[in-house]
Amino acid sequence: MLKLERLEISGFKSFVDPVTVHFAGGITAIVGPNGCGKSNLSEAITWVLGEQSAKSLRGGTMEDVIFNGSEQRKPLGMGEASMILRTDPGFPHSDDGRITITRRVFRGGESQYRLNGKLVRLKEIKDLLMDTGLGIRAYSVIEQGKIGLILSGKPQERRKLIEEAAGITRYKARKSIAEVKLQEATANLLRIDDVVSEVERALRSLKRQAGAARRYQEKEVEYRQLLELVLLGRWSSLAARLAELKGKIEETSTREAGLAADLHRDEASLAQGRERLDALARRMAERHQKAAEIAATIEGRQEFLKANRQTLVDLGERSAQGRALAERREQEIETWMDMLASLGERRNELAVEREQAAHAVSQDEQQIAAAERDLRQVTARVEAMRAQVAGSAGAIDEVRRRAQQAQMEMERSNFRRHHLEQEIAQQSHELKQAAEALEMAISKVQSTESALETKSDEQDRVAEALEATMRREAEATDKKRNLESQLAGAKQRQRILADLSRAHAQRRAALEKALAAAGIASPTWLAGQAQPLDGWERALDVYLGSLADAVILEPGTRALDLARTLAGRAAAILIERRPGADDTATPLVDDPAVVLSLGEALKLPEELAAALPPAFLVRTAEDAARLARQHPGHAFLCREGVWVDAGTFHVEGEVASPGILERESELTGLAKHIPELETQLREATGEIERLVGERTALARDSNRLQGEVSQLRQELAVGRARQEDLATRHRRHTAQRETLTTEQEAIVRELERIDEKRRQIQDELTAAEERSAAVQEGFDRAQAELESARNQREALRTESAGRRSRLELLDERLESHDREEGRVRTEIERGRQQVTLWREDADKLSGRRTELELAIARAEDDLQIALEQRAAAEEGVLGEQQRLDKLREEIRALEDRIAQVREQREGLRSEIENHRVSHAGLRQDAEHLSLNFQEHFERPLPEDPGAPRTDLAEQEAELARCKAALERLGPVNILAVQEHDEQEARFKFLTEQRADVANSVDSLRRTIKEINEASAERFATTFVEVNKAFGETFARLFRGGEAEMRLLDDEDPLESGIEILARPPGKRLQNLMLMSGGEKALTAIALLFALFKSKPSPFCILDEVDAPLDDVNTTRFVDVLRDMSDSTQFIVITHNKLTMAVAGTLYGVTMEEKGVSKLVSVEMEEIQPEEPRRATA
Repeated sequence: MLKLERLEISGFKSFVDPVTVHFAGGITAIVGPNGCGKSNLSEAITWVLGEQSAKSLRGGTMEDVIFNGSEQRKPLGMGEASMILRTDPGFPHSDDGRITITRRVFRGGESQYRLNGKLVRLKEIKDLLMDTGLGIRAYSVIEQGKIGLILSGKPQERRKLIEEAAGITRYKARKSIAEVKLQEATANLLRIDDVVSEVERALRSLKRQAGAARRYQEKEVEYRQLLELVLLGRWSSLAARLAELKGKIEETSTREAGLAADLHRDEASLAQGRERLDALARRMAERHQKAAEIAATIEGRQEFLKANRQTLVDLGERSAQGRALAERREQEIETWMDMLASLGERRNELAVEREQAAHAVSQDEQQIAAAERDLRQVTARVEAMRAQVAGSAGAIDEVRRRAQQAQMEMERSNFRRHHLEQEIAQQSHELKQAAEALEMAISKVQSTESALETKSDEQDRVAEALEATMRREAEATDKKRNLESQLAGAKQRQRILADLSRAHAQRRAALEKALAAAGIASPTWLAGQAQPLDGWERALDVYLGSLADAVILEPGTRALDLARTLAGRAAAILIERRPGADDTATPLVDDPAVVLSLGEALKLPEELAAALPPAFLVRTAEDAARLARQHPGHAFLCREGVWVDAGTFHVEGEVASPGILERESELTGLAKHIPELETQLREATGEIERLVGERTALARDSNRLQGEVSQLRQELAVGRARQEDLATRHRRHTAQRETLTTEQEAIVRELERIDEKRRQIQDELTAAEERSAAVQEGFDRAQAELESARNQREALRTESAGRRSRLELLDERLESHDREEGRVRTEIERGRQQVTLWREDADKLSGRRTELELAIARAEDDLQIALEQRAAAEEGVLGEQQRLDKLREEIRALEDRIAQVREQREGLRSEIENHRVSHAGLRQDAEHLSLNFQEHFERPLPEDPGAPRTDLAEQEAELARCKAALERLGPVNILAVQEHDEQEARFKFLTEQRADVANSVDSLRRTIKEINEASAERFATTFVEVNKAFGETFARLFRGGEAEMRLLDDEDPLESGIEILARPPGKRLQNLMLMSGGEKALTAIALLFALFKSKPSPFCILDEVDAPLDDVNTTRFVDVLRDMSDSTQFIVITHNKLTMAVAGTLYGVTMEEKGVSKLVSVEMEEIQPEEPRRATA
């Protein structure tokens, strides 16, 4: 159970200085004048609990809670309040059985919350205090003037009090979170459905691409096997070359090592010579150092003599000055001794005068004490008479109060009767308006239903059009992707063929160079003249082979002469034109299977066709075999990759790259096909953009219609709710008008009763005033006697005050005299000490002067010796310098010889470095080869490379053919298999996720249902308990009567508001608004105490809730408050003395300084009845 231990505030509103308010168990009262800052203490507690409304704190902005300055003080930059709660050690965040909640706000707008000194969020504090009865909107804080809001508030606001007592707040928070999660889960379910449909479409596309990728991967395995063999062969070749270079490096290194040994010996000799040179240099330095030291000694002795001679003069002057000061101070001491003797005589005179004044003051005090006793006796008689006057006046006030109350009751009744007449007229007017509004609401609902049906039909039509457009867009997108794939494949194929053409041209370069040297600058190639028959390019390439690169000679050029020129320089096939070759042309083979001759198939001129071997194109391989047997010497070729010459069958194997004719034909076809594909791709892109625009417009219309339909549905729901509210309002106004009419009749009867009562009270008032006049006359006589006694006492006090002042003046003079006498004694003692010190200093200076004279004599002897030593040192320096110069010449010769050896060694090193650079280049090639091998096969090269292989060139050619075959497969999405597997796994995952989200939606709906059931059950139980306690507490406070709470809607206990009905004793059941202000306040207090009986709050703040109550009702309120204080701490801000009387602790709030509140506390339970009350700040 939480208990409020203390409140610490600083800079909060008018509490500028730090203030600590301790709260004991039971009742704590806070009192003080209006405007002194009492309510600031309760607002500090609500502020710490998380109040966010500056208006609720009687401010405009949250900065208004910071002390804003006064005439005497500057504004502060920060306001802070801390609330310390006692609790069980097991309570969350408990620190040794205490919880400290702190809130701090700065003028910059920054706000901080701390829990046990740690920064936290407001949500954490709310979660901690949830269902404890504490909170800014709970029933634990009743602010000033708001006790009546419990009754006058809306039914839903009353319901919150019962929910807080029932502990439903936590359930409602959980329900709110669950509803938010349900909305998010439903939205996630819709998004997952969209993603699943998109993944399904992607899977269908990837399935086709994965098949092509698998075929590509099979071919790639073969390529990797060949690549491994080629890389291992290259590794063997590189290893052999590296071994050769390593031997050369070792031989050159041996020669370089010999030169290094010679160089090392010479350098050792050079080092020894330099050491001897360093030793001589050090000796020279030592001699120079010694000469410098002797010179320094000479200079020091000279300076010493000069300084000490001056010091002798100064010491003589200081000694004379000290002796003169000592003589002057001895004269001053004699003067102070005379002054001390005169001060002693004056003190004796003052002591005698002080004794006389003290005796006179003692006599005056005795006379004043006698006058005080007489005054107390007269005062007692006056107080007795005052009590009689007060009793008489109290009786008159009571009668007047009753008369005034009767008059007020009559005025209230008249006001209420007039007000009821106005309310009846108002209710009639509102009833008419409600009927008209109800009719308009019914018409509005009907028109909204019609508009909703129209918009829904239009939305369905737009949705169907949008779906059809999206299907067309998907088809156009697939078409565009296919065109993009075809175009990319065609461009890649074109690049591959162009690379092959460039490679072929590079191979021709050597032959072209040789031909140019032979006088043929621009050779004509057979492939360049041929125009192969469509579909026969591969078969013609297989038959022609290298003949396609044959050079066609111009007329007049002899092939034999050119062949002799090219022999040994370049391989070539030469074709001589054969003009007029009709008689030697290839004989025709008359057979239906023959398609064309070789020359006709290549569309060559007759002189070129005659130069080619006799060959014919036939339909099938069987025809080629048959005709070859019939026509020996002729070749027959078919499209199946087979050509036959006599009994020889030539079969086409796997070709890595296309032949010249096939390549050039395919390049020509691609040059035409690629622009067509690009045109089709632009058309497809334009179609997609058009469909996207159409889809966007339809989606915009669909969203607009969906928003309009949602708006119409919302308007329909609002209209129906409005219609229902207006019907309820019509029924309520009818019932209220009947109730007001009945109440008007009761008020007329009440007015007659009050008028009779007022006349009786007026008679009682006249009699009481006559009795009071007699008592007042006796009181006036006693008051005159009291005034006379006071005058006599004051006269004695005035006479005594003069004599007491004289006594105090004499005491001050004696004290001043003693201080002056002490000062003189101190000066005498200080003067004697200074005289002694000055004489001692003079003696010391004399001794010092003698010592200096002796030191000057010794320094003059030392100076003469140093001058002789300096002459000898200069002679030794000259000899050492000559030996040093000779050794330097020897070292220079040795350094020249070392330079020559180093130059020879650098030449060998350069040779070694060149070998090493070549070796490093090969090593780099080997490392590159190793990285390439590691990258492709994820394992290192073998340590033993083996012997170089002779078939490496053949393997490299086979590798090139395999690579070309891979390139012919065109662009393949290698990752399609992985993407297909990933998309398939994603589809499975999304399917499982969708099931999980669907289960989560069902679980959240079940959770909300369980929360509703638990909340309804707890609310019903608490409602019954509070209702029962409300009736009992109401009867106790009113000494009878009855009160109860009712649900406005029994069918919906979770949302139904609460209506309160009350019947004070002697009255019939009536609406709360018809009760007086005191009755309303007492009824609200009854409901508040009923809530505390059901679920006690740790503490409760009641800010002037007893203000509307009279003394009788305040007494009843106090009795119940005292009983409830056993289970709840009550902090009561009040002006009522009856409420103060039951408080265990009383705090007073004052404002001695304008704008600054201060606190005074009294522990009422510690004060004994016979002792006067004492306040401690």
